[in-house]
Amino acid sequence: MTVRTVYLLGVLALAAPAAAAPEVPADTGGAALDQARAHFARGEFAAARDLLLAAYTSSHRADLLFALGQAEFNLENFVAAIDYYEQFLATNPDPERTALTQQALGAARARIAAPRPAPPPRTVERHRWLPEYTGLVVLGAAGLVLGGSLLVHGHGLGRDDGGSLSDYELRIKRSQSEQIAGLVSAIGGALAITSAVVAWRVRTETTVITPSLSERAVGVAIGGRW
Repeated sequence: MTVRTVYLLGVLALAAPAAAAPEVPADTGGAALDQARAHFARGEFAAARDLLLAAYTSSHRADLLFALGQAEFNLENFVAAIDYYEQFLATNPDPERTALTQQALGAARARIAAPRPAPPPRTVERHRWLPEYTGLVVLGAAGLVLGGSLLVHGHGLGRDDGGSLSDYELRIKRSQSEQIAGLVSAIGGALAITSAVVAWRVRTETTVITPSLSERAVGVAIGGRW
């Protein structure tokens, strides 16, 4: 039974005369039913419930119990709806209203037993730092340190003008060689670190989290690609 069908049952119940209901002033239960009917028509089920509950507290009209059940049903408070339906059946209504209440009661129980829809899958993307990236960074840092040391030492050799001319020329050649080697080492170290960072940012792992529901358990299925 759909919510629309139950809503129609609620309208019929609100319009029908009360069975086995005590005598109450017309402006307590009757007026509440009229106002509740208007709330139902506008889909204002919470307002209808509050109004009916206040009216039932003061009048104890039996038909208000069924109307309260309808309001709770449309608010998807199915346990509360079942309680009101059963209270109404306990007042021994006429056969037609009993049949309507039994239908509404069955619909509420079916909604409780029906599996709840699982939330939609959620995709999570992340950048995971791998051990090889650490290796590249360590290698790159070593290259930078070595290159810096060679550059500093080679530059110092070039500024030493002591000794014979042949010694000075050898130092100049060694200075140039060390500075070139230091520059190459520093550039290689910088490239290694840069490649690790770029690879970390470019490589994306996609994880799909799919919740699943059953009557007895809640599960989560996780899958991914990278």
